[in-house]
Amino acid sequence: MPSQNEGNKSPNERSLGLNAKNVVSLNKVKISKKIKNRLITQRIVFGIFNRINIILSLVVTRPKKRTTKEDNFIGFNNHSLLIFTSFIFATSLMNSLLTILHTLEQFDRWLFQKINGQWTNPFFDFISLFLRQSDLWMPLYLFLFVFIAINFKRNWLWWIIFFVCTVALTDMTGTHVFKDVFKRLRPCNDPAFASYVRLLLKDCAGGYSFVSNHAANHFGMATFFYFTLRHCLPKWTWIAWAWAFAISYAQIYVGIHYPLDVVCGALIGVLFGLFMAMFFNRKFGFANFDTQPTVTP
Repeated sequence: MPSQNEGNKSPNERSLGLNAKNVVSLNKVKISKKIKNRLITQRIVFGIFNRINIILSLVVTRPKKRTTKEDNFIGFNNHSLLIFTSFIFATSLMNSLLTILHTLEQFDRWLFQKINGQWTNPFFDFISLFLRQSDLWMPLYLFLFVFIAINFKRNWLWWIIFFVCTVALTDMTGTHVFKDVFKRLRPCNDPAFASYVRLLLKDCAGGYSFVSNHAANHFGMATFFYFTLRHCLPKWTWIAWAWAFAISYAQIYVGIHYPLDVVCGALIGVLFGLFMAMFFNRKFGFANFDTQPTVTP
């Protein structure tokens, strides 16, 4: 119910009063909207900062166990990146190895041509063919066995057994582990290289080239001979090395082996000869000959 003062007011005053109330109410509405907008803006800003803090905490301190799908997806990416990096590294390493092998093969053939075709003379031609004859080896090894039996009556039979086992190991290793696996053609049997070979034999030997069993066997025997008899025959054991080198060099000179075949065969022989000599010396003590009678050869 309107008051008495309101009843005394003119229509213009009444309209002005209503307009003032409307202005006040409109201002209140604008203020409330501004407050709401500021609150929304603050929430957005604080939400962004909160997300940034969460991301930084995940980067700095990665959890040990990943349980969310996002973490599993990230782990999959890291695993894929590791596999891809390993593949690239393995590929580059393989290319480097192939380049090294190709360079080594070229050098091997170059050195073979030097030994077989240029560093030659009639005396080497004769002696190389002479060294390849097995009829020369058998009397020499028979003399060696008799010498060991006469001068070293204790464990001489074991020495001969270990000596023969050394040859058997080197020969089987060279044939079954290397020749049957690599299957490298001999220089005189290689159609792309045979025209560069000066073959001194009537026919090229059969079988494969890598490694040289002649080099493996003779270096195995020489190594075993040296490390088991060096204490009693210090002035003569080096002859075994010279004998093994001469026979191995002859394989290249006559044209049936590459230098790399001979070098790798010699390494195999040295390893087996050293192993068998160490085992024999430790088991039987045959290397200490200071108190044993010897016959000067």
